[in-house]
Amino acid sequence: DAFSTHNNRLFYTKDQHNIPPDRKRSNYMHTGGWWFNVFPSSNLNALNNNGEKHTVVEKGYKLGTVNYFFVSVSGVNGIISMINDHCCEVTMKILLLSVAVMLLISTELTSAAKLGRSGELSSGLSFTEDSNAEPPKCPKHFKPMDCEEVMENGNTKSGVYTIWPRSRVGSCPSIQVYCDMETDGGGWTVIQRRGNFGNAQNYFDKTWIDYKAGFGNVKREFWIGNDIIFAITNQGQYSARFEVTNREGKSAFAVYEKFYIEEESTKYKLHIEDYSGTAGDAISSHDEWEFYTKDQPNRRDEVKKDDITHTGGWWKNVFPTTSLNALNNHGDPHANPQQGMCWNPFGGFTGNIMSSEIKLRSKNF
Repeated sequence: DAFSTHNNRLFYTKDQHNIPPDRKRSNYMHTGGWWFNVFPSSNLNALNNNGEKHTVVEKGYKLGTVNYFFVSVSGVNGIISMINDHCCEVTMKILLLSVAVMLLISTELTSAAKLGRSGELSSGLSFTEDSNAEPPKCPKHFKPMDCEEVMENGNTKSGVYTIWPRSRVGSCPSIQVYCDMETDGGGWTVIQRRGNFGNAQNYFDKTWIDYKAGFGNVKREFWIGNDIIFAITNQGQYSARFEVTNREGKSAFAVYEKFYIEEESTKYKLHIEDYSGTAGDAISSHDEWEFYTKDQPNRRDEVKKDDITHTGGWWKNVFPTTSLNALNNHGDPHANPQQGMCWNPFGGFTGNIMSSEIKLRSKNF
C-alpha cells in the first residue's frame, strides 16, 4: 500500500504546490501533479526515466516499496494492471516475487557472463515441471459488493457469503448476507425474511436503532439493516423482488425495476417503481415515503396520529397497502387487521401472509 498515507492531501502542481504546513517549501523537489504528503510513498506522474536511476530520486516515477528496483515501471505496469484486475492478493504477491526473482537471475547471469562463469552458474540452477500443477484460480471479484458478484466468482449454491458494499455516497464494512442463487437466475442479496421460525409475532416491532443496524439471523428471520440497504442500493442501479406466501401455501412475487433508499438524515426515504409480477402492485403508492418505527413514527401532516395503529418498521403512507414487517400471526386473522403482515392485492388486509422475502439484484443483471 503506497497511497493510503496520501489520504486527505491536496493536489500539487509546479505552479500550485499546495504544501502541508508541516513541510518546508525549500524541501519540495517533486515533479508532476500529485497528492503529496510529508513523505510521499507514491508519485506516478513524476519524471519517467524508463527505469534508470534519477539524479534526484525524489523526482522519479515510483510506487511505494517497489521503486528500489529502479526498473522500468512502464515495462511491468501491464502485468501489475492484469494482476489487480484478475488475481487475488496472494497470487499478486507471488507474481511480484517472481518478477523480482527473474530480475535477480538476469543480473546474476549478466555478471557471470562478464566473468566467464555462465556455465558454472547454469549448473547451479535447476527447474522442474509438475504435470499435475494447475495455475492458481483467482476470483473475478476479490471483494464482491453483492451476491451477483459472489455468483460471478463461481458460487452457485444459495447460502451465507461475505460482501463488501462499495456505496458511491457512503462507507460500509464487510457484512455476511444470505444469497439466493436459484430464483430467476440467482444473484439476489436477501435483505428481509419472515416466517415461522419460533419468534414472537411482534419480533419485528422494533426501534429505529434496531432497523438502522439490522437484527435477526440471516439463515432464518431477519432485517439486514437500513444502513446496509442504503449502501447496497447506492452503489449502482438495483431492482427489488418481494415474495409472499399465504396460509394456503400459495406464493406470489412482485419485482420493481427501480429500488433504492436515501440516507438516515432523510429518514431512509423510499424510491420504488416499475412493477411486474404475480402478487399485484402493493408498494408503488409508498414511493417517496419515509421509514416509520414505533419510536420514530414519521408521519405526514395529512395522517392523524390517533389513526396510526401500525406495527413494525416500514415506509408508511396515508393508507398503506403493504407492511411485511408487521405482526406475523402465521396466517390467522388479526384482531386489528392494520397491525398484521399484508400485501393488499394478494390477500387483502386479513393478515393471511405467513412468510415473505425481500431481495435485491442489479437492474442490469
